[in-house]
Amino acid sequence: PTEELKSLPYAEQEVRLSKAEVEILTAAGKRRRLTLNTLAQGAWAILLYRCTGDREVVFGATVSGRPAELPGSDAMIGLFINTLP
Repeated sequence: PTEELKSLPYAEQEVRLSKAEVEILTAAGKRRRLTLNTLAQGAWAILLYRCTGDREVVFGATVSGRPAELPGSDAMIGLFINTLP
């Protein structure tokens, strides 16, 4: 980040959506064949773009990677995660 961004204060913001708001977003996503998670990540990307002014922003999502259908996966030891940009 630039020196200007490093010196900016930060804060946490919690937003709680009502059941009706979630239903509206879910329906909007379904019309576009998107999950609610995909809509949220898209909104996050837009927010990062607007806050930084950078045309390209990258953030990651960590997924389990341990498929339930893999025989014996519950007894396997090790890290099964994938982090995708």
